Amino acid sequence: MKCINGLIYEETRGVLKIFLENVIQDAATYTEHARGKTVVAMDALYALLKRQEDVIVLENTLCFLRSDNQETCCLL
Repeated sequence: MKCINGLIYEETRGVLKIFLENVIQDAATYTEHARGKTVVAMDALYALLKRQEDVIVLENTLCFLRSDNQETCCLL
């Protein structure tokens, strides 16, 4: 287990929060445009693609690579 400075943790948390808020807002916009009531995985995928993220989908897992080559995966 690696320990990181509390300030770095807070900065990382803040950047991630802003990124996720923007992706969620874009996904909700795609849902509204499709006249849907529920955000589905494809709306989130399109929101990530809009931000020009490299996206990989593998068996119910969505992974994307950021420009700094950091990989993030989440289960669908």
